[in-house]
Amino acid sequence: MLLKKKSSLQEGGRVSLDLGPNIVTWGRQRNSGYEYIKHCDPEEKKTWCKRFVDESNNPALPESVASVEPNGTLIINPFRATDVGDYFSPDELERVHFNSDGTYWSTPRSRISVVLE
Repeated sequence: MLLKKKSSLQEGGRVSLDLGPNIVTWGRQRNSGYEYIKHCDPEEKKTWCKRFVDESNNPALPESVASVEPNGTLIINPFRATDVGDYFSPDELERVHFNSDGTYWSTPRSRISVVLE
């Protein structure tokens, strides 16, 4: 079972995505593959601190105007058609429940599917 939320947005608006506390890194999957952005301390100047990068740490194109707030919220402003995709965080904890008989079950991390209206 995949936990997936769907958000319909209008182009040019501000998008705020929140998966709860302890989120530092956000990822997304667009047509071009997986991309990542992180919240960093002010003195850190890595590329992934101020924009999405691909899995080789190259700036993702087309570029998005995005940042991760100290509380873990991802902000995209303005949201463009090229920002459509599935958003997730590798920092989000997997939910695991242990049963009294020694078995367990788990649910996967959330994915937010962002589309244009």
